[in-house]
Amino acid sequence: MALAASPSVAGIGSVFAQSDSAKSQLQNAANAFAQAFAAVSDAQKAGANVTSLVNQLNSAGSSLSQADMSYARGDFNGTIAAAAATILATQSIVPQAQNLKSSAQASGHDAALSSVAFSIIGVAVFLTVLFLVWRYVKNSYMRSILDARPEVVEG
Repeated sequence: MALAASPSVAGIGSVFAQSDSAKSQLQNAANAFAQAFAAVSDAQKAGANVTSLVNQLNSAGSSLSQADMSYARGDFNGTIAAAAATILATQSIVPQAQNLKSSAQASGHDAALSSVAFSIIGVAVFLTVLFLVWRYVKNSYMRSILDARPEVVEG
């Protein structure tokens, strides 16, 4: 009787080990997805165009959802496969999001510098034109005063 019970006990231990492995894989996939989501969110806040990353994130989210449903059904092999697909999909998202964030921050910095430079140039041009107009009006007024003939008033 002890021999007959041995295979079933080993089978139960295998199921528990597979369940733990699937749960661990599912948690790793969820963590990888959360990191990818945070990276894409940060890139978007920096002003980057993250449309392609959102599409990749949606695909990874679909795989994660599939892994979660497989785990709920007790399909541990399906859970592990879908979780691995999620992790694989999210691995490329994080570096791409970080590159886009860096690019967006650099272009924002460049835009701010060019805005300041053009403002300084605009102020300089305005002041130069203002000075030239003032000088023209002043010279015109001085000429009109100098050209004026004094009137003799008899009294």
